[in-house]
Amino acid sequence: MEGAQLKRLERRIACLERQRNLLTVLFMLWGIGVGLSFLVSATTQGGRPQAVQALRFDVVDEDRNVCGALGPPADGSRGVALFDANYHERALFFLGRSGSTALVLKDVNGSPRVALGLSCGGSPALRLYDEDGAIRSRLAIRPDGIVDLELSDGSETGCLSLELSQDGVPCMTMRGSEGHERLALGVQANESAGLSLWEREGRAGIQLNVNADGMSHIGLHDHEGDLRGMFAMLSECMPWIQLWDDDKNSLFMAP
Repeated sequence: MEGAQLKRLERRIACLERQRNLLTVLFMLWGIGVGLSFLVSATTQGGRPQAVQALRFDVVDEDRNVCGALGPPADGSRGVALFDANYHERALFFLGRSGSTALVLKDVNGSPRVALGLSCGGSPALRLYDEDGAIRSRLAIRPDGIVDLELSDGSETGCLSLELSQDGVPCMTMRGSEGHERLALGVQANESAGLSLWEREGRAGIQLNVNADGMSHIGLHDHEGDLRGMFAMLSECMPWIQLWDDDKNSLFMAP
């Protein structure tokens, strides 16, 4: 008698287990259905797809570590950031409030090393930074069409600048530690070539120019930047010399 009751009890328990499993499956299906209906109602309206809105989207790895983020930074711009394993921001793409765009690559310390940008006016620029965050090189196309390559020593003064106008006119400029131009070499639109040297304070020293027709001259300036001597070769292969005093009076001229 006790054995029969035990068997009935086991059958009853097995039946309850099957019912519980069935209820679990039904509950899961009901949850999926509710989730799908909510998603459809949230993403469609009037038969047209609608956007899913959020202030920020984070991309995480298998360990739930954030490796990417899409959202507005604190300055009101729009950006996408990528992080390394230590949650250091290594790459950033953003759209500024003014309409400018930029891609910034950073080192492990968070310092920018490469920046590629496009101004709101459509002028592109590439900047390279050293480990201290100082700009060491810049390549840009200015709004006037001039291509500008600038190499810097990390300060805001000394640099080497190469320019090429939209008409193909080149120019090279060197600045000293004081920020003043010390050397300029270029070709003008009229096909004349020139070389200018300045002293430390930016005052003119020597100017050399060769015109397209072959006429050339050298100008010598004093410590105040005033022209004191001119040596020229005229187009008729005739030399010409003139010297001036402090008051710009002619001291000597030949022929």
